Amino acid sequence: MAPDVELPNTSDAQAEPESVVAVRAVQQTGTAWSVTLAAQYADGTVRYFAVPVAADRAGSAFTVTGAAGVVAGPVRAEVPKSPYSVPVPEGDLTATVGAFLAAYLTGTGEVDRYLAPRVVLAPISPAPYRSVEAQRVSAVEEAADGTKVRVLAHVEVQDVGGR
Repeated sequence: MAPDVELPNTSDAQAEPESVVAVRAVQQTGTAWSVTLAAQYADGTVRYFAVPVAADRAGSAFTVTGAAGVVAGPVRAEVPKSPYSVPVPEGDLTATVGAFLAAYLTGTGEVDRYLAPRVVLAPISPAPYRSVEAQRVSAVEEAADGTKVRVLAHVEVQDVGGR
């Protein structure tokens, strides 16, 4: 470089992303695809990039065929209202849901006692948590003795590291 040419200031350049995730892939032609990537940066911002990709005929090998371009992020879908709108008060149902999830997620206790006859549920091995506590249980319909109730349980779990 010539002695009188100053280098550009790069202190305000975009940092490297902390994580990059593919959020969409659209087939353009037989073997050409456009893959949208979300890049998240340390400051919490997310930028989206479209990357042109080509696949071989078998679909087992891929290559980027051009430069990535900045694009708008995907439009957020409207989330439907949850059918689990009936709060379930503390009682037998919440205790049973909590006990089942504790047995299933910690590997302690028997899950069979909570299952219908002939229903088999394979254990999670190794068990990922050491404790499980039901925080909130909601149902689709009011619970009555002897009726089936569909529930959604919000639980707090802790692993062996205390997280």
